[in-house]
Amino acid sequence: MQRLSRTRRSIATLQRSLPRISDPDVRAAMRAEAQGVLAQVQALLAELEGDAQ
Repeated sequence: MQRLSRTRRSIATLQRSLPRISDPDVRAAMRAEAQGVLAQVQALLAELEGDAQ
């Protein structure tokens, strides 16, 4: 659970910083990283849904 809390805080920090980041390469890297995190979260949710059944 601590890892999820840290991830949530990291995402909030990035969201606050995003408007100040104008470098397209940095934004593209952030987008790719966010998509990777999304895939991991979706896999975790799928596993948790399996546990609930």
